[in-house]
Amino acid sequence: MDWCAIVFSHEQVADLKYTEVEDEFQLLYLTAGSPKGMALFTLKTFPLHPIYYISPEGHKHAAGLLQKYDSINCKQPPLQDIELIAGDYSAPLDIQLATRLHDERARHGGFLGRLH
Repeated sequence: MDWCAIVFSHEQVADLKYTEVEDEFQLLYLTAGSPKGMALFTLKTFPLHPIYYISPEGHKHAAGLLQKYDSINCKQPPLQDIELIAGDYSAPLDIQLATRLHDERARHGGFLGRLH
């Protein structure tokens, strides 16, 4: 499953619309029982680049929120460029580990590739 992005206009930033997304996401996270991996991130350059990212686990529990704010599917943003805003505080570490494992498999052809 892909990541999603919510891109705010500068007017929405001035009107603090992004705080509504934060509050709604956190409520959904808690209501869903605090699912592992469900997280909301922002770019470290916010509000210069007003974009929020929702982890793939967020799709399952925040579909209405994603639709309400016209989210778009996207690739995982570079971890060094984002910071956690709401949701599972272990998500950045889990995502970093999963990314490293994926990259390692791609580089070495997976476990079987290393046996040859």
